[in-house]
Amino acid sequence: TDNPTQMLHIASSTDAFIQLERVDTSVADDDAIGAIIIRGGESSQTDVARIRINADADWTSSSSPTKMIFETTPSGATADAVAITIDSSQNVGIGTDSPDSQFHLHGSTGIRLTDSNQNANEYAEIKFDNGGNTNLYINNDWTNSNALINFQLAGSTKMVVRGDGNVGIGETSPGEKLAVANG
Repeated sequence: TDNPTQMLHIASSTDAFIQLERVDTSVADDDAIGAIIIRGGESSQTDVARIRINADADWTSSSSPTKMIFETTPSGATADAVAITIDSSQNVGIGTDSPDSQFHLHGSTGIRLTDSNQNANEYAEIKFDNGGNTNLYINNDWTNSNALINFQLAGSTKMVVRGDGNVGIGETSPGEKLAVANG
C-alpha cells in the first residue's frame, strides 16, 4: 500500500501473507522454527508476548511436526509465560506447554464455566460424548428459579442436588435431605 496505517501494513487484493522460513538440514525436537515477538516495558524493553512455532519432534524428510505456543505476560510479572499450546497431535493446553489430551487445562485457581444469559430455564453444562452417545452429563438447571445440579450417565439421571440442599440418588425430585430410590 502507498498509504500505510501502521509500521508494517500489508494490503493485497487476494491473500496477504507474512512468510517466516527456516532453511536447515537438521531440525531437532523443540528447535525454534519462527516467532512473532512483542516487546515493551516501562523503563526497559522486554518480551511481553509472543507466538512461537517450534518443532514438536525431530524432523525427517517425511515428517515435520510442529507446535504453536502463545505467550502472554501475567499481571504482576515482567516476562512472558506460556498461555496456550497447540501440539502436533492437535492437543490444546492452557497453562501448560505439554498438553497430554485433546484439551488440557492446568492452573492453580480452578476452572470456571459461566452462562452469561442467566435467565429462567437457562443452564450451564459439561457433557462427555463418545460417538454421539452421552456418557456423562452434568448440568446446572435454573428452571423455575430452583437450582438443580443433574448427574446423568448413559442418558438417564442418576443423582440430583437441589438448591435447597436436598439430594436424590435415583430420585429426580428429592423431598428430603437424602432420598434414595429403591434404597
